Amino acid sequence: MAKKDAFEDTGGQGTVPTEEVPIRSEQKCGDVNLQQQNALLQQENASLKTNNDVLVRRNNDLMQQLGKQEQQIDTLEKHICKGVRFSRNDVTVFFDTQKKLYRFTFVKVYKIISREHRWFSGQFYCNKFHTDTVESTKFYEKNKERISWDSLNFKASIAVKGSRKSNITIPMPVVVKCVAGDGNYKRFNVQYHSSCGKYYKCQIGDEVTLEYTYEVPMDCWGSYINRTISYFKEKWKVTFGCDDNSRLVVDHFTITQEPNTGEDSAKLRLKEKNGYLFVGIERSPRICMGQYVIHWDADAIFNAEGLNSDRGVDESLITKF
Repeated sequence: MAKKDAFEDTGGQGTVPTEEVPIRSEQKCGDVNLQQQNALLQQENASLKTNNDVLVRRNNDLMQQLGKQEQQIDTLEKHICKGVRFSRNDVTVFFDTQKKLYRFTFVKVYKIISREHRWFSGQFYCNKFHTDTVESTKFYEKNKERISWDSLNFKASIAVKGSRKSNITIPMPVVVKCVAGDGNYKRFNVQYHSSCGKYYKCQIGDEVTLEYTYEVPMDCWGSYINRTISYFKEKWKVTFGCDDNSRLVVDHFTITQEPNTGEDSAKLRLKEKNGYLFVGIERSPRICMGQYVIHWDADAIFNAEGLNSDRGVDESLITKF
């Protein structure tokens, strides 16, 4: 009997082995381990991709929320500040003991944040008897002419730092008009144009420095001043001057916050420099926001009687600027 070949004819399609070729067990085990490692790596990669997708979605959601919050804050700020963002709100109170009057100089720095801005709108308000509306009404009705608009000797000027081109600060002409009010309350507009009526149109991004002054008889202004700090990081400083520096005594001044929390008020400081007193607050959002009231002893400073106001709430509910 002839010996059988290891390969048989398959009918023209080549030959195939008639016996199984043995595979070493070590090779089988290695292939299985490699497949398991590849499967684990694929699972890890899929897990990492899923986690990354989750982080990306969360980050996108967070950025959208922050964007919405910024839009809401921006809208609220524009609404409250009437299109401007204040960065400084300073005032100098000068005691003129010779002429027996107060001279106030206000400096406000603000940036235009919406629409064309053609004027600054402010208010004048003095109230010696702020805790007694009846007494206040009688007094200012009797002394109406002494605090008329013309007698205040109101003066104003502005300088505009443009956001475009040269970025140079340019002094601009203004016209000041009393638009409402009588007696101890008046509203006024500082219009950005010359006497011939040509307007300067402030654009978004322009920074305006406004300075204005007025004078009030010593017995018509209460012996205090309010300064209100907004929620948008507005800085402020109050400076006191006198034609007789010997009358500027720190003990003549007190500072409180309304509502009075005690802790915040303790961190306010009166400082003396070059013959002037000035007051500031530490830069902290918790301390900055709110209304601060500075009282002084007007009787001692002017060497007179009956000038000091009661230290109580303003019953007329008008803020003095």
